[in-house]
Amino acid sequence: WTGYVDLLGVRDENETLQGQVDELTGQILRLKHVEIENRRLRGLCEFKRDDESSRYASAHVVAWNASSGQRMMRIVLDRGEEDGIKAGMPVVTHRGLVGRIERVSGSIAEVMLIVDPRSRLNVKVAEKGVTGTLVGSGKSDHFTAKLLHVQKGSNVERLDTIVTSGVDGRFPADIEVGYVATHTAG
Repeated sequence: WTGYVDLLGVRDENETLQGQVDELTGQILRLKHVEIENRRLRGLCEFKRDDESSRYASAHVVAWNASSGQRMMRIVLDRGEEDGIKAGMPVVTHRGLVGRIERVSGSIAEVMLIVDPRSRLNVKVAEKGVTGTLVGSGKSDHFTAKLLHVQKGSNVERLDTIVTSGVDGRFPADIEVGYVATHTAG
């Protein structure tokens, strides 16, 4: 009987504790979202601070377009001609180059991403100074691009950083673009 008497209040206590667990789980999820947003905003602040010489306009992605069966190849921003945005301008985040403005109208701008198969970009391997052309792959399973026209014998390795070369005049030099994920000799 002693065990039975001890168990009488356990069900009510268990339900109370489960409610507290659910509430705390919700708070943890909200804090994780705040932490992610905080990290993103810190990155943007550092990005702005690191490059005081350039003029930037902040924008939000308001739409995207993917070809059937493919990932997103274009995005639309909530800034346009009214905000001084012009075709050809680079689109950059604190993580690097995203693409370039392709079309602009009153209050929106359409961006061609660097992974679009029509995208061509003069780049260099930051650690080596080796130049090449980055061509968007347009693959449906992941965002990638190919580094072409690299001088034979160049010692390009996995995880080398790819940056804009600046030689074409379309993009300033040394904007980070990405890194070498895989390397095939030749």
